[in-house]
Amino acid sequence: MVTTNPTSPYSVGIAPVPINNSLDISAQKKQFEEEELSQKAPKILPYNLDAMNELTVKLFSDLLTLRKMLIEAEKKPQVKSSSIKPILNIIDDIGNQFLQTIPELLDKLKL
Repeated sequence: MVTTNPTSPYSVGIAPVPINNSLDISAQKKQFEEEELSQKAPKILPYNLDAMNELTVKLFSDLLTLRKMLIEAEKKPQVKSSSIKPILNIIDDIGNQFLQTIPELLDKLKL
């Protein structure tokens, strides 16, 4: 039911205040850009990527040192070669995964 009574919620008529005719959105755009800047994370990483790289190099170096120690132990007659081989296989698997994935994933953190 359409009516012209101004107090009725169903009344129709001309809007009392016209929409902003200038359609200038620069003030709104500036406001949204400022809000966007305040909501973004800082461009500084929350961690030291160089320290992470150094740590991964040390970790890999320690893994290689452990491998060399096991190979030396395997040469001794009192040590069973069958007990050393599974450990060497695990170290080799870890080393392969390490070389293939960790550097690439760390590089993605730089982005």
